[in-house]
Amino acid sequence: GQFHLYYRIVRPDHSVRYIYDRASPILDAQGKVYRVAGIAEDVTERKELERELAEATAREQQRIGGELHDNLGQQLTGISLLARGLEHKLADQGSSEAAAARELATNVTVAQQQLRTLIQGLIPVEVHPNGLMAALAQLAAQTQRICGVACILDCAQAVEVSGTATATNLYRIAQESIHNAVRHAKADKIMVRLAREDQTLIMQIRDNGVGMPDRLGEAEGMGLRIMRYRADIVGATLDIRPAEDRGTIITCRLNQQAARYG
Repeated sequence: GQFHLYYRIVRPDHSVRYIYDRASPILDAQGKVYRVAGIAEDVTERKELERELAEATAREQQRIGGELHDNLGQQLTGISLLARGLEHKLADQGSSEAAAARELATNVTVAQQQLRTLIQGLIPVEVHPNGLMAALAQLAAQTQRICGVACILDCAQAVEVSGTATATNLYRIAQESIHNAVRHAKADKIMVRLAREDQTLIMQIRDNGVGMPDRLGEAEGMGLRIMRYRADIVGATLDIRPAEDRGTIITCRLNQQAARYG
């Protein structure tokens, strides 16, 4: 069969090129491999287009999230205040309709909560240098509160990430890793580590679950493929391996200087 290999090279002038290599074995009369024929394709321009598309998508999501917050969010806030005022007025008058006004106000509050969740999904990382660190801290706190597992962010020093698309894709990788740890690996302890070593940003998610199954279901397999794609988009490497004792370690490394995705 054909072999596919995708890798990155750094040229002497420090420029980065992405190569897609396809190779097929050629067999002799006895069925043994005696030669390998292949084609190496420079796909750097395609990678740049993918990166620009990711940046544009992140900017559009940010715009939509801002519009929802500033327009629909403000309208819901106004309706909520009117509904609460109506409830109090009817209650003071002893009207039986006060209960209906209370239900209306409660439903508006639910809609506000749903809108906040939607906006957070559209803009998971705020656009400032420490955005990723703050978003991961919030993700860990939400996981601990909602899922009932110990989820801790280990970030001893401030780690700055420039570029909305880069920060967003790294966040999504962490989000999917935590989801897999809770839903599929049945972990009850998750550690998210964010650090910088020289020019390399390191994000690591470690859990104490049952580990990766030998055969992945469709949902798990798709989730891992999307994680690898997100890492590839920003020029990062993604390593998934079993922990020494129990669980899984997912490590994402991004050399922002070399990859020019910082």
